[in-house]
Order: sequence, then C-alpha cells, then structure tokens
Amino acid sequence: MKKYTQHILSGLLPFLFAATLSAQDIHFTQFHEAPLTLNPALAGNFLNKYRFCLNYKNQWPTAGKGYNTVNASFDMPMFRDPNAGSKKVSYMGAGINLYKDMAGEANFGAFHGSFNVSGVVPIAVHHQLSLGLAAGVSQRNANINNLQWGSQFQNGAYDPSISGEPDRLSTAAYPDYSLGFNYEFNTDEESFQGFSSKKFNVGYAIIHYNKPKIGVGNFISDVVYRKKVLHFNGSFDIGGGLRALQPSIAYIRQGPSKELIIGFLVRNRKETEGKFTNLVVPASISYGVYFRLGDAIAPTIIYSKGNWQLGLSYDINYSSNIVTTRSVGGPELCLKIMPPSRVRFMRKYS
Repeated sequence: MKKYTQHILSGLLPFLFAATLSAQDIHFTQFHEAPLTLNPALAGNFLNKYRFCLNYKNQWPTAGKGYNTVNASFDMPMFRDPNAGSKKVSYMGAGINLYKDMAGEANFGAFHGSFNVSGVVPIAVHHQLSLGLAAGVSQRNANINNLQWGSQFQNGAYDPSISGEPDRLSTAAYPDYSLGFNYEFNTDEESFQGFSSKKFNVGYAIIHYNKPKIGVGNFISDVVYRKKVLHFNGSFDIGGGLRALQPSIAYIRQGPSKELIIGFLVRNRKETEGKFTNLVVPASISYGVYFRLGDAIAPTIIYSKGNWQLGLSYDINYSSNIVTTRSVGGPELCLKIMPPSRVRFMRKYS
C-alpha cells in the first residue's frame, strides 16, 4: 500500500508545487514588527538611529514539519539634518530585507532579498507622508532528495541507493519590485518606547508589483500574484501616559487568497534604573491578542527596555484545518533594536 501511495505522491507533487507558486506569501501575526515585508514606505520612517528586526515563525508544526519563516531587516533614516529642531524637513530612508521560507520534508519555500528606499515629507504640524520603493530578487526552490519515491521501493522495501525523481523543483532567480505609501499622525516626540500622547499610521502597498513570471524546469510556468496590503497601527496614551491602547489592522489580498488580522494590545509603561548607573531606563510591557479571522487567535506579549524589544505570540488555530493542525498554529518571535537619535521633535515644526 505504501508503495502505491508513494507513486501517487510522486505524480501529484509537481502539481502541488505549482499551486504553491501562486499561493499567499509569508505572513506574520505581529505584522507591524516586520515593517519592510509590509510596506517599503516604512523604511527609515522613524527618529531613531537605525532599526534592526529579526522575526521567526513556526506555523502548523503538527502538519509534517510545518512552515518555518525567518526574516531579517535593517533600515535607517538618510540625509536628515541632525539639527533640524523644529524646522520642516524632508529626508530619505533606506534598508535591506531578507527572508527565507521553508515547508515540509523537501523544504519547499522561497528566498527573497530586497533593497528598500523611501522619501519622508512633513505636510503639516504632526502630519507626514512617505513613499517607498523596493527592488529585489526572489527564488522558489525545494530539495527533493529528502523525499522517498515509488521507484525507490523494491518488493515493498525502501532502497535509498536507487535514484528517485530528478530535481526539477528549483526556479531561476527573478526580479521582484514593490511600492507603497504611508501617512502618519503624531502629536508629540517619538522614541523607541513610543512616548507620545497619540500617533497612528495608515499605509497601502503593492508587493510583487511587476507580477514576476517564474518557471520550474521545463514543465511549470506561473505568475506571482500582486499582493495588496492595507494596514493601520496606532498608539493612544491613557491614564496620564502610563498606559496606552495599541490597535492594529491589516488586510492582505493576493490573487484568490485574502487575510484580515486585527490586533489589540494594552501597554503598561514603567521606568527602571540601569544596572551599572543610576540613569533611568524606560521599559514597558504590552499584552493582548491578535485575531486572524477565519484561521487563528494569537495571545501576544511584548517586552521593551531601553533600545530593544522582544515579542512573543502563539497562534491557536480554529479553521477548517483544525483536524490536521490539532489547533496548534505555532509560535512567533520578534526581536527589535532601535538606538535613540539626537534628532528630536522632527514633526513639531511651526
């Protein structure tokens, strides 16, 4: 029986991979903690010296090996006057983003690397717009040497010395472009801890704008659907600034796939003394939940201190895949480092 199962899988595998080519891209529950995967207009769009983000997600670990996604990004403001003070100043942002996605025994997945650039323009007191572009290279691939094929079974026994199917499931690298814009409202100074009375941003991006064509060997040709992303993220102080409400929403559509994520966190802020000095170090802890409608609920906690932040969420699956996933959606981790800058009150010009 196993032999015939392997024959069936070997016949279906190319078609399953073809379907994967047009499937939805990587996604994070804490979507705003992977900013350059969300919108290139967010590159360098902050007051800190730079921003480094590292994200890891393990999705559906009970379904084979599940999906494992690693993302890393680095971005910073460019050509910004360090003595801007209260002047109306435009500047640029730039950054790089890399991610690797792997699934199953054959590590089906994608690699992507891009360079992101943005232009940030204050338009009024507390208001600014930014436009962004990303140019990169992507590749889809798999290692089918890790799979067992029907031709490798003799008299019902598996013989690894017998060669399986040829490796036809890797693509050539292809160009990949994205664009987006972002509007931000901020009533006060912005820092890593978000010490402002009210701020929010709304953005829209088109990922894979050029709809790149990809092929696998000589028998599969496909087009990557454009991914359209509409996102909102806010922070609103309450209780004299010791607490803040942090709502966020992202609507993502790519071909026939769509996703709606709604998050709501509460941040509690405090101050601690440094380990080796008496200097006050700002710290906060945020807790709440994200809802990926029709799919999962994800309790989340984020701890920030000084220049760094660590976030943890855990997807609990409730979709129609619950029989396969057994409600285990998997963990997601985010590490962020953002040293402060000397530039202050960039948006409070007159």
